[in-house]
Amino acid sequence: MARMEPHTIDMIEPTPTPDTLTCKVYVWLITLSLKSAALLLALLVWARFDAVMAFFALLLGYLIIGIVRAKLRADAIPRHQLEHPYSDYAIACWVAMRRLC
Repeated sequence: MARMEPHTIDMIEPTPTPDTLTCKVYVWLITLSLKSAALLLALLVWARFDAVMAFFALLLGYLIIGIVRAKLRADAIPRHQLEHPYSDYAIACWVAMRRLC
């Protein structure tokens, strides 16, 4: 009979918090762009063209922002923590603290 090894739990790094004003501005801008870029694109298309094109621009915007969000998440968050859910703010904190600050 094989001997059972105890399971080891990897330590999870806490989500970094921005300290300086420039880091907080970076986090705010990244969060705002992840949350509202698709809607802003659709509103601009609606103002320029019509509602049908704005609807398809909204769908395309959600697709593109989803890809960008996944890329930012995969690049900034440590590999062993990728299975945990993160909000747009948490992703922005990881990106800003790892890449910009």
